[in-house]
Amino acid sequence: MDTSDYVIGLALFTGAALLAGAVFGKERTVKKPPKETTRWRRFRVRHGLLHGIFPEATVAVTEDPAGLRLQVAARSSFSDTGLRLEDKSQKTVIEISRGWLFRRRLRLRLLGKDLAHIRAPGPAGEPVFLTFGPDSKPYDVRGDVTGREYEIRCANRLIATVSWQRPESDTALPGEYVVESLKGMDPLPVLALVLGIEVALGPVRDVGRLKDGDGHGDGPPPHAGLAQTT
Repeated sequence: MDTSDYVIGLALFTGAALLAGAVFGKERTVKKPPKETTRWRRFRVRHGLLHGIFPEATVAVTEDPAGLRLQVAARSSFSDTGLRLEDKSQKTVIEISRGWLFRRRLRLRLLGKDLAHIRAPGPAGEPVFLTFGPDSKPYDVRGDVTGREYEIRCANRLIATVSWQRPESDTALPGEYVVESLKGMDPLPVLALVLGIEVALGPVRDVGRLKDGDGHGDGPPPHAGLAQTT
């Protein structure tokens, strides 16, 4: 083989190798998933389910896009003083019980331990009142609690928000509001607190007012109600 034949052969071999690498290299390319940019976990709360009677367990809290789900245990009568929320294995996670004598007072338990006592708003416009036990973190609730537009802080750090507001692409039903909980923290205490406050407030009277002509939330009813804590 002379020099020219060797050069031509080497060029052909190199070209074939480059072509094969381009073709098969593309096939082996794996697209990396987009980086997660949000700092929040997002939950939908079907608030009406906390005030009704249901013959079987019904999902009341759903994490978007997938994850934690809590269901309200079957409830046969409004005379039931207790409300239980279970995980998918039917393990009781949150218990909300109302006193027999003092109906405005609720006891909130998380995983079998006391988290808080809640006093419902009074007829004279008294706010929701929260009392935390010695083994619980003192959460601070600020905003329009009655209107379901408020934030939750711990040690002066914002850890969760509750709101009707949502992007236009959100398909949430008008009977749902959104809880956003800070990632890296256990969301169960926050969700328990939100659900306990919901039970204390009673049902939203006019959900239809929360929708505009496009079917998206335009804000809570015009009520005010700050939560006091101790």
